[in-house]
Amino acid sequence: MAKHGCVATAVEAGNPPYVQRGLNSHSQEKTAFRAQKPLFDCVGIHWLRGTAPQVCFDVMLEYLDMFFGEDREHFDWGALPKYDRSIRWPNAASLNYHSTQERADRLTAGGMTLELPGGAVESLDIEVFHSFAKGLSGFGFACARIDVFFDDFERLISPRELYPAVYEVDLLGEELRREFTGFLTLAPEQKYGGRRARALGGKRGLTSDVLRFGNRGSAGSGKSLRVYDKRLETQGERDCVRWELELCRHRSLKAYAALLNTTLADWPKVIGMMIGGCIDFRHRPVNADGRLLKPGDKNWSRLIRFDWWQRIIDKLGRLPIQNPVSTKAVERSAEWLAHQVSGTLQMLTCAYGSAKVLADIMDIVGRRDRLNAAHMAALAEFEQRCAGRPIPDIHEVRHWADGVGIEIETDPEDPPDATDL
Repeated sequence: MAKHGCVATAVEAGNPPYVQRGLNSHSQEKTAFRAQKPLFDCVGIHWLRGTAPQVCFDVMLEYLDMFFGEDREHFDWGALPKYDRSIRWPNAASLNYHSTQERADRLTAGGMTLELPGGAVESLDIEVFHSFAKGLSGFGFACARIDVFFDDFERLISPRELYPAVYEVDLLGEELRREFTGFLTLAPEQKYGGRRARALGGKRGLTSDVLRFGNRGSAGSGKSLRVYDKRLETQGERDCVRWELELCRHRSLKAYAALLNTTLADWPKVIGMMIGGCIDFRHRPVNADGRLLKPGDKNWSRLIRFDWWQRIIDKLGRLPIQNPVSTKAVERSAEWLAHQVSGTLQMLTCAYGSAKVLADIMDIVGRRDRLNAAHMAALAEFEQRCAGRPIPDIHEVRHWADGVGIEIETDPEDPPDATDL
């Protein structure tokens, strides 16, 4: 991980937030932060990944050489899955591609992937990086991941203080209190060491203090927030608590578009608002039914934010980046089933045999008591698109099962006998 990242600004407190341009040179910034006293809070970009059509390979390589130089290495393997070729520059930037266009079309929809980790991003001055990002759009660049950060030099709250402040479980792991929204999960990650950590103020030799909210991976929501002690990571060089927001898929596309559609002078404000808008910390009382209040509930807006969080968003503002709201559709549901449940179905088939698994499935769907309003709307839309073509009925499936010798035991129209209950 890079030490700092692409620093965009110094941030001064204000409500609404007032953002002042800060140091625009990485060397100046490092010199400033060798001082023991924190000078200012700052925001910036730490990671960028995206795809572009491989047919643009030659011209894009020339473009990257303009910024990273021609001192690069070529490898007969990809640094990312599915690719079999890659190019790497000394600043750790890499371009992953395929040996043939046919392979690119078959495996990655004709695309190649540009990866700029923290070291590559921080090697560019902020004005240069702004021009670089604008130029990528000419190659059909689609952002697949972007990480932005806020460095809190006031150290309003540390990760190890944040966890017990907003979350509590009992001895059996049952949740007692959750006073944050925007993410479903949080996980502390702490490591302990010896004398060096204690000399830097680490608690009981603490060498790493991280608190992660959410999961941006394939099983997550496309965003993740890491709050970690930068002083421990940099061995005292950068005395702050970093709030680092990682976005991917739809959220990264929206965030990147928001940056491209604003001027460089507005980048600090937009980045800060992204971080401030990804999560919220409020004191959440329990309703009479034992349920925590959530956004949209009556009196939610009256709940009081934690003092330290209010001070942070007074600096940053709030700009939530939401995933697109998609209506339920028959085809999307079928794709989800194949992607998420196929492994479980294969396991059950190996264990019980196809006849029993199919019979159990038909028994479940044959009850017709789980269709809600969204399901009915999807079925109505599907019927309309099919131009009156009849939807396969459950009895057709049963007829097919009888023809191949698979016994489906329960008829949904026949109530079970009393002896079966």
